[in-house]
Formats: sequence, structure tokens, C-alpha cells
Amino acid sequence: HNHTGEYFYYLSLIRQGIEGNILLTSRMTPEHFSPALAQTFFAVLGWTAKILGIDNIAIYFLSRIITGGLLLFAIIFLARKVFKQNKSIILASFLAIFSTGFWIPTADKAKALGVLQYLTHWTKLDTIIRTTYLPHHLLSTFLGIISIILLSSALKAKSWQKGIAAGILAALGGFVYFA
Repeated sequence: HNHTGEYFYYLSLIRQGIEGNILLTSRMTPEHFSPALAQTFFAVLGWTAKILGIDNIAIYFLSRIITGGLLLFAIIFLARKVFKQNKSIILASFLAIFSTGFWIPTADKAKALGVLQYLTHWTKLDTIIRTTYLPHHLLSTFLGIISIILLSSALKAKSWQKGIAAGILAALGGFVYFA
């Protein structure tokens, strides 16, 4: 996470879902916020946790593993759609999974040279934790990739049904990302 407080905020939203709420509010401030249809992904995680009989920490942990796995699957699936040779599929998958942001040269006070990843504060660019990133962002990225694959298939097959499905998945991905 970019900030420790985010983790506890998401856990509080999941807790509200466990309590059966779909309209969520922030319980991490003394100010009163009316419950609203926001962060619904976490409400759904709460409902799932209640059904499975697990707590908010366990469902959050599992959601990161599951959505990270879905994203890895989508990356490899897309590489297989774009490339035909196994060597190209493996290379494309490797680069998509392990590539990072830009590296910039640095020098400290002792004039020692080094490199630093640009935007290190943005965990989505960190290759080590990319697949355990925020679960709603992972799911949104997965849905975005699948919608692109469906749209490409729809255009190739001239199928309006696949085109509509691609649009629905893209809209859902956008909703999950921000909601």
C-alpha cells in the first residue's frame, strides 16, 4: 500500500460489508459522512467473507492473491492472442509481468552513482508487489485487459454481442477501480 492507513480503511469497508451494508461510510474520521454507494468492491468482499465464515483480514488477503492471479492469467492470455511463437509469448509475458517504470541515475553526497526508479511512491509500478497490489485495482486492470481482448474479437468477427460485452466489462472495470 502507498499508506498504512489505506489498509485499515479498506478493512473497515469490508467490515461494513460483513455487517450487510451496501452503502458505506468512512468510520475513520470524526466527521459524519452519509452512507453512499462507494467502494462497493469492499462491500462485496465483506458479503463474501460472511458467507465463507472468515474475517475481513483473511478475505482481503485472499482477494489480493485471487485478483493478482487473474491479472497474471490475463497478461499471458493476451500475449498468446497477440503472438504465435512460444518464444515471443514467453518474452512478452515476462516483460509485462516484470517490467517497471523508468530508472533515473542518482548520486548521493559521497558522489556514489546509483539508480532510482521514477515514481517509486506509486506501488503499481513496483514489480515485486504488483500482483499483490490493491485488489480493486488488480480486478479493474484484469477486466480492462479482457475487455480489450473481447473488443478485438468483436471487431474481427463483426459481432455486436461481443462488442457490447466488451463495453460492459470496460465500464465495470472503471467502476471497480474508482468505486
